[in-house]
Amino acid sequence: MQSIRSADCPSPTAMSFEPQREINGRADVENLVRTFYGRALSDEVLLGHFVELRFGELDYHVPKITDYWDSKLFDNDRYQSDALQVHRRIDAVYSLRSEHFTRWLQLWVRTVDDLYTGTMAAKAKRIAAQAASLMHFKIVGYYSEDLQNMLNTIFGG
Repeated sequence: MQSIRSADCPSPTAMSFEPQREINGRADVENLVRTFYGRALSDEVLLGHFVELRFGELDYHVPKITDYWDSKLFDNDRYQSDALQVHRRIDAVYSLRSEHFTRWLQLWVRTVDDLYTGTMAAKAKRIAAQAASLMHFKIVGYYSEDLQNMLNTIFGG
């Protein structure tokens, strides 16, 4: 299966990471989420949409997002919120556009690739691509060609 690799998304920082390994549990999921948000908070395309997290909200937000990814990756019911509604609220304030969803996915894929490998890493990228494409459709009103291409690449199509 072909996948999007780190080279598809320019590095927002010159960080060094430990050797890659499989995502094995909640601690790894939290590490992935924290690393991703560290990057998103300094990304020029995403910064405005995450600005509230820069001012003390990140510690409140990370456990919820970790619950979301833990639920998706390990098939449990930790996450009880509606992710689409959360993003609709963000859109009402900050107007989400195609480039935001595309950049979010590029950054997520890069972060996964930098930190992890294996079945769960591939699953994290597939879930992210599906979620980004669906949310884009439901919020923006049409399917993004860029996201569809990324989705096809992740699924090896």
